[in-house]
Amino acid sequence: MLLDIKVQNGSIRDVVKAQIRKDFVALQPSGDANTDEVARLRIIANRRAEAANPKWVEDVRARKLAIATGEGAVHGRHYDLQEQYGLGLTAA
Repeated sequence: MLLDIKVQNGSIRDVVKAQIRKDFVALQPSGDANTDEVARLRIIANRRAEAANPKWVEDVRARKLAIATGEGAVHGRHYDLQEQYGLGLTAA
C-alpha cells in the first residue's frame, strides 16, 4: 500500500504521519499479528484518503482500503487480492 501511496499520491505529509502515529499508539492489540497489521493499514488508508483533494477522498479511500484489507470495490470492480493475484499478508 505504501508503494501505491507513493505512486498515486506522492507521499504522506508530516501532519498526516503524526496523525497516523497517534492512531497507532491508541490501537489496542488484538493478539493476532495479521489483524493488528490490517488495523494499522486501515489507519494509513483512511488518514491518507482524508488528506487527498476533497474531490477524490472517497476514490482514494476505496483504493487504499481494498489494498489494506485485501479486497474491495475500486471503480466499480471487485478485487480479492489473494484470490486474483496471490497477494496477502504472510509472516516474513
